[in-house]
Amino acid sequence: MVQVEKGRVAVVFLNDPERRNPLSPEMALSLLQALDDLEADPGVRAVVLTGRGKAFSAGADLAFLERVTELGAEENYRHSLSLMRLFHRVYTYPKPTVAAVNGPAVAGGRGSPWLATWWSWTRRRGSATPR
Repeated sequence: MVQVEKGRVAVVFLNDPERRNPLSPEMALSLLQALDDLEADPGVRAVVLTGRGKAFSAGADLAFLERVTELGAEENYRHSLSLMRLFHRVYTYPKPTVAAVNGPAVAGGRGSPWLATWWSWTRRRGSATPR
């Protein structure tokens, strides 16, 4: 769900562009694992978070939310906890983080960049967003 380009400044791509990079359970776990791996790498000095495709993140995974009623309250609770851990992890990350918001960021996808140390917005398809 994520793709990592390592270097002194690592770039972590939310990599589900066909669905506009929703914060699915798989995406949250992949992001947490990538952040853990990059923190452990002394050669990585900073991390950039960005999205593949036309959007940074569509926010909640609507397909998962449709299924979660069938999966039950326990699964919904587990997913909520994983998102909480992800947001807290980005907010308390020990290395500088930059959210390079490359397109629309909606709902939770719009809130997550604010957790980074720095953020940058871009203009996409005529709709201006703050830089």
